[in-house]
Amino acid sequence: PALAQAEQTSTTAHYSVETTLVGKLIDDPAAAAILQKLIPTVWSNEMFQSLGRDLTLKAIQQYEAVLTDEKLAEIQAEFDKIPAKG
Repeated sequence: PALAQAEQTSTTAHYSVETTLVGKLIDDPAAAAILQKLIPTVWSNEMFQSLGRDLTLKAIQQYEAVLTDEKLAEIQAEFDKIPAKG
């Protein structure tokens, strides 16, 4: 059973700070909650909520000083705990 569970876990898709578009993250309440908690100033930025939808967090990093490599790694660690939706 442990092996089956490990296989199931490895096939579960997760969001990525490098490849998942912000719009998809905003539309998933679990992912949105992570962003609200870890980057509240970015989350409250109207540009992030509108124009940012078509970008990845990695792409937005150049515009938002708070999105350090360390912060992106922290966000990714949280994304790895939840399954990506559709």
